[in-house]
Amino acid sequence: MITNTQKDSRLSQKIMTGLVCPECSSSFSDDGQFLHCSGCQKQYPVKQGIPCFAEMDPNAAPFKEEYFEFWFERENTHFWHVGRREAIYSFCKPFLKKYFPDFRRITGIEIGIGNGNVTTEFVKRGIPMEGADLFYSSLQFCRKRMDIPLYEADLLKLPFKEKYDFIGIYDIIEHIEDDKMALKNLYNALKPGGLVNITVPACKFLWSQFDELDHKRRYSKKELIEKVQEAGFLVRRTSFLMFFLFPVVYVVRKLQTYPKDTKLEHVKEVRIVPVINDIFLALFRLEKYLIRLLNFPIGSSLILMAERPKN
Repeated sequence: MITNTQKDSRLSQKIMTGLVCPECSSSFSDDGQFLHCSGCQKQYPVKQGIPCFAEMDPNAAPFKEEYFEFWFERENTHFWHVGRREAIYSFCKPFLKKYFPDFRRITGIEIGIGNGNVTTEFVKRGIPMEGADLFYSSLQFCRKRMDIPLYEADLLKLPFKEKYDFIGIYDIIEHIEDDKMALKNLYNALKPGGLVNITVPACKFLWSQFDELDHKRRYSKKELIEKVQEAGFLVRRTSFLMFFLFPVVYVVRKLQTYPKDTKLEHVKEVRIVPVINDIFLALFRLEKYLIRLLNFPIGSSLILMAERPKN
């Protein structure tokens, strides 16, 4: 028997549309507390309005959970986080306007949303976004920034089928061993004709102790394009980012060393040094204007836009 309280806590029809069991791809019934798979009969809890699909071994997690709290306040001022989210939106806007004339009515999601830093750039411009992350704790931080639909989900077992017009995934797939499976899951989550926007760390020769904290790889432009195409996408544009600061990144990555067990907060690259941070942010912000006009030939990050074919 379903009580009135449970009825009131049921997920909306918009959220339920395109939501499928990550184990068997069947649809769900919703009793207000659990999502019940109509195929394999598995149940998934709904905690504070968040459907929870991830079954994670903390020791096997591709990212350290404590990083979310560390970054939550810093993301508002650290040059890389501020400059990156502005450059990402600037890169995406022309595509959203071209593919979706009324792009403020699309269904979008950031997968690996973390604390919601990038998605806020879309939401404040009226673009409907949702968010998914492997870590329930990150979704709690995300909720402090904005009120959007959220999911606890594993990129390697996504509970979405042809659900979204637009997917953003930013500096996530380099943390995952099977990035090809991750890209294929993104393909399946998109509607035909939908767009996926991806950023990753670039240039294999920049590999350093910073990457060893939790990265599996850095990408060459060729490797990223080939893997995205192999997943079935049509690549529409690719550019480097962090062009103006690339020499600084190169020198720091080559010269900086620290003990293997160094905690993130002790890594110099993540510190906010007032004057230097302002200078670096000003340089990075140049890219959000120039990215509208050209593709950068080098940089410490890559950004790519791809389309799922309509047929």
